[in-house]
Amino acid sequence: VPADGIFALDGLITSRSYILSKDVKLTGGFALYFWFGNSPHKGDFVITFGGYHKRFAVPEHYPNTPRVQLSWSVSNKLQIKAEAYFALTPVALMAGGMLSAVFDSSVLYASFKFYADFLIQWKPVYYDIHVGIEIHIKITVKVGKGWLSVSKTVSFDLEVELHIWGPEFSGYGKIKFKVCGFKFSVGLSFGSNSSSPPPLRWSEFKTNFLPANLSDKLSILISKGLMKKDKTKPISYINPNALELRFETGIPVTKVLVNAVEKATVKGIGVFPTNYKAINSQLEVTLSGISNEKINIEVIKNNFPKALWGSDRSINLSDKDTLVKDVIAGIKISLKLNKTTEVDFDATGFDEENLSSNNYKESFDYDAMLSGYDNKLEENVNHIDIYNEEFLRAKPTLVF
Repeated sequence: VPADGIFALDGLITSRSYILSKDVKLTGGFALYFWFGNSPHKGDFVITFGGYHKRFAVPEHYPNTPRVQLSWSVSNKLQIKAEAYFALTPVALMAGGMLSAVFDSSVLYASFKFYADFLIQWKPVYYDIHVGIEIHIKITVKVGKGWLSVSKTVSFDLEVELHIWGPEFSGYGKIKFKVCGFKFSVGLSFGSNSSSPPPLRWSEFKTNFLPANLSDKLSILISKGLMKKDKTKPISYINPNALELRFETGIPVTKVLVNAVEKATVKGIGVFPTNYKAINSQLEVTLSGISNEKINIEVIKNNFPKALWGSDRSINLSDKDTLVKDVIAGIKISLKLNKTTEVDFDATGFDEENLSSNNYKESFDYDAMLSGYDNKLEENVNHIDIYNEEFLRAKPTLVF
């Protein structure tokens, strides 16, 4: 829904779906959501097949997607089930699954379960893996006949759990064993007790996340007032009274300067992968040929993922707010309109009935409407030239 600033794609696998045989039922769902424009969640996104990590607190605006599940009734004694999920959000990549089988007869009961949950954070590399196996066996035997018969039950239980994270490679493991009432358990931990990833150096962050030329993160366009483009040469016609230039970055900004005059400022932003809680970035726009008194300036604010621009040191899966909100991301510049004079046509003797193509021609002040600019304007060029009543050159720069 473009007007609401959301792209949403949902899909469901119905209970009538099956694989190979009608006894192998498949259900679940998938979703693809992006928020943009005027949405309060602008900058957020989610791609999921089968839902989310079990410890992930799903934000209210995220889709409620059911697990992808497989159910197979092999016979009246043997049942097999499986589950799987995958999700990508601004916070992390998560995936997991479960496979279980149960055999139940009058003599033998046996169950097997394997599960795995993965949480992976991108730069800096960080992983959290939780896997386990459970096996339960119970054998019941009757000894004797009739009212003299006695039932004997022998049971065996085994549970193995492993939780690892890193870097550095750390974790713990547990084994629980039980047979005929005898219990045995052992646990082992290794590595660091901290599950926080090591921070990147600033040079590593720049190499991995920032372009060599920061101007590549700047977009410059005529957002309003563009009337017509000349297809034969890089010239377009604009309405200067409606002209609006939009300078927007893909990097959070803490200060905006226009002709060396501060126009907006906020406190420093965090850089999650580096452990920096507050750094400063600056958007500078230099206008040649026109003063600040002749322009209007409006600040553009966007949302950015905490996984890059947050100030915390670890991912909090219980936090439903995955974005740093209302951060300066650019500015819009428009020309201040000249005062207009109202004309009393009755007093001038204007006669609409005498208007014809022979004695009246519509005229335009093309000198005031002509604009020339690089034909790659909408491909993030580093300046824009407007030829109006005055020559206007706008050149933005982005500085860390």
